Amino acid sequence: MSALSPLLRRTSKTGIYATAVLVLVSLLGLWLASVYADRGPWYAEYGALRRVFAFVVGAGLGLAIIAGELIDSREVRNFRRVRLMGAWCLACLAGLALTWLFPRPTIAGAQAAFTAKDFDHASTELLAAEARGADPSEVARLREALAADRERRAASAPPPKTRDDHLLDRIGDDSLRVDTTLVLRREWRDPDKQAVARKRVLDRAQAIADAAWEAEDGAKLARIARDTAGIDEAFTAECEQRAAIATAQRCLERQQSQCARESLRPLDALPEGELPPALTKRLEVLHAELGEAPEAEG
Repeated sequence: MSALSPLLRRTSKTGIYATAVLVLVSLLGLWLASVYADRGPWYAEYGALRRVFAFVVGAGLGLAIIAGELIDSREVRNFRRVRLMGAWCLACLAGLALTWLFPRPTIAGAQAAFTAKDFDHASTELLAAEARGADPSEVARLREALAADRERRAASAPPPKTRDDHLLDRIGDDSLRVDTTLVLRREWRDPDKQAVARKRVLDRAQAIADAAWEAEDGAKLARIARDTAGIDEAFTAECEQRAAIATAQRCLERQQSQCARESLRPLDALPEGELPPALTKRLEVLHAELGEAPEAEG
């Protein structure tokens, strides 16, 4: 375009003609590129489609400059530029002719693609080479190799994912409540995969609950128990018991004895031996801090 700039500055008429030539030749380039691609899938995907268009546009640029010079007045014409652009156009046309003929699909190219494990390329080039009259024995040999490799890949490929697999993949991506809903409310066709999903939710919930217990976060433990209700009764009960003790501990720290007693009342009502030993000791410590003995079961 730098070569066109002087022409455009000299006269708008010259610039308009030069631009028109360039646009028309570019449209011709698009048409030729489509004709090249229509020769077959190999030409469209693996051929020299861009080079075809580039050579035509290059020739169009040269013709535009020539047109601008010839349309301009004789006094300002630059014949040296015309000759130079004429040679440029011829070079572009020669490049276009060579590109139209080469590269072309061959058995050697298909074999190279097969060796590189580009099987789609190999198959496409094999078909194109066969259409061009390649050696039938070479075509048959490579086709057998492609078929054998296709069968081998099909045999080693993992089975397609089922609906249960997609549900299983979703476990852990959202909240415990959503995960619990996926496990308990969705229809699972494979009970084993549902069991795996249940265990994943339980393991994740256990880790979160342990962290909340370490932080003595009773509210979070109670929320975990609600969100995972139905996943595992023992886990739910453990979360509720831990939540009661953690809440009572927080109440005592705030010197709210009545709050602590209310939190511990469900634990006091449990049958003897139902509360785990570690929690039983914590319960006794809390009652000692409250200055009272645990309530006996009525």
